[in-house]
Amino acid sequence: MKGPSGDYALRFKREGRFLLEFVHPRVVRCVAAAEDPVEGGYLVCEFVPGADLSKYVREKGPQPASWSAKVIIQLLAGLHFLHTRPGMIVHRDVKPANVLLRLDRLMLCEAPIAELADLGMARALEDSGSTRLTQMGMVPGTAQYIAPEVFSGQEYGPAADIYSAGIAAYYTVTRQFPFDYPPEAEENAYPFHVLAKEPLPVQMRLPAIPPLIGAAIDKACRKDPGQRHPSALEFAQALKQAD
Repeated sequence: MKGPSGDYALRFKREGRFLLEFVHPRVVRCVAAAEDPVEGGYLVCEFVPGADLSKYVREKGPQPASWSAKVIIQLLAGLHFLHTRPGMIVHRDVKPANVLLRLDRLMLCEAPIAELADLGMARALEDSGSTRLTQMGMVPGTAQYIAPEVFSGQEYGPAADIYSAGIAAYYTVTRQFPFDYPPEAEENAYPFHVLAKEPLPVQMRLPAIPPLIGAAIDKACRKDPGQRHPSALEFAQALKQAD
């Protein structure tokens, strides 16, 4: 994973150092952070054999609510670990493509072992030199999964990851998003749509979803950070109780 250049190179190096310290079964481990004289800074992460959740859903279609809940609970365990580290680590790019599913369990048709990957954008928000504000033109993440407060340049924290995990859960059970983006919309049009519209409840896409699972997902997808689950752990507990 190639790192940034210029003024952000020092931040990348600093944050690369703490990524090496993360050891958790639900987080893909970074094993090295180094510098290439041509390409710049980069991270080396462990290899996880299998498929990512985005590809799996694209190929297999929307997944059963119970199966999806088990996968998202594992994702949330990884996020809870990051959010409770010293300095408060926020992933900033939670999405199905960054949830890796181990192939051995997939072949058994069981809920797979899932690991959260791609920590290259992670940031310690309470570390020296970090900021909770999104700089102009530097919105972190992938458009469909970015929280409204990040789009609007407000302060953000773990609640932004919880929102992204909620969108990932929504996508896993429906293969759609809570917002009806205009056909062929470019990524730079997504923020305006998200900020102007309200998310569509998941039960409107999938009437058969168990109500408690739907409610847990919808709460994570709320536009107001204060109305979401207070923590990744509490989101996971809501899914466990619903399943």
